[in-house]
Amino acid sequence: MGMRRRLVPGSLLVGSVLVFVAGCGSMPDRAVGGPAPVAKPASMERLRQQAREALARYDATIQQAGGAPVTMTPAPWDPGQALGAYVVDSAATTRGGRHLTVTFYGAPGPASEPCGADYTAEPVESPTAVTVIVTERARGEAAVCPAIAAWRTETVQLDRPLGERTVLETQQGVPVEVTITG
Repeated sequence: MGMRRRLVPGSLLVGSVLVFVAGCGSMPDRAVGGPAPVAKPASMERLRQQAREALARYDATIQQAGGAPVTMTPAPWDPGQALGAYVVDSAATTRGGRHLTVTFYGAPGPASEPCGADYTAEPVESPTAVTVIVTERARGEAAVCPAIAAWRTETVQLDRPLGERTVLETQQGVPVEVTITG
């Protein structure tokens, strides 16, 4: 059994909580003093483009380093910007497996519950890295929700096993912790 770990800057954790809290309590018709409406998330095509840009930046950095270990500098990020995708905190897979499970902060319950949400995940791959776009699919009935987040997971199928590829967080393009079992 093996394990590979990559550290995530603390700013990403804060960003993930900010993205979740921004989505909590959004109501189409807010009362005075109620929660502000959340900006509409980016389109899936824009999120895919952002993921491809993160992968291209990583691939170029690896190529310039000639395969030596690299440190990625996070891309500029504006926490006030509606990003439309959740921050992946970590990932897990099995040795030789094509399924990758990502962990992120999200609503504590499913969309069938008030303040709950369901999620979808989509991988974007390159020869040296993988990133997973996690988006909210549906939200439970509109309500003022407490700023409570829970660890959630989604599993995606890769075109080929992860192998030695790195898993990147999409918004800033930095590596996340990966656990490999089996």
